[in-house]
Amino acid sequence: MKERQFIDRFEHSFCDRSCQIEYYRAHAGDYSGENSPLYSRMETRCEWCGKSFKVYAGSKEKVRFCSRKCRNDWQSDMMKGEKHPNWKGGKTVQRQLDMASREYRAWRKAVFERDSYTCQRCGDSRGGNLRAHHILSYKDYPELRHDVDNGITYCESCHIKIHSLNELDIQSELPK
Repeated sequence: MKERQFIDRFEHSFCDRSCQIEYYRAHAGDYSGENSPLYSRMETRCEWCGKSFKVYAGSKEKVRFCSRKCRNDWQSDMMKGEKHPNWKGGKTVQRQLDMASREYRAWRKAVFERDSYTCQRCGDSRGGNLRAHHILSYKDYPELRHDVDNGITYCESCHIKIHSLNELDIQSELPK
């Protein structure tokens, strides 16, 4: 069958462009309307909202949702809680939750703005390379977690170096 389809594509030879146009005009209805392979659409149901919609026969097994919104809502629901592959039994670290909060993001932005988006150790000001660092540790001083005066801007490499220093060295590194 496939061989025949391949041969049919090259079966027609035309003496010039006008003969070709005339031929295709005469046979225009052969692959349009109900004769078109794209014409046959089938009814199916959206797996999320249950709404009925039409799909092409060839994609009926692949299309499961009536819209992107339904697909995204389904995916969002399927990736929550115990259904998510990274689920750890409800043990979300408080720091991760806090770093996603608006308050934390506002603190981070305020620290960057105060320091003019520049590393306070080496002077680097490349975007995407900066980190807001807690001067007094996040863990030990929960009351200062969102205090702008407890933050300082470092580039990524200086931030790594600061975390490798001991407490006395860190105090000497801070700008006066």
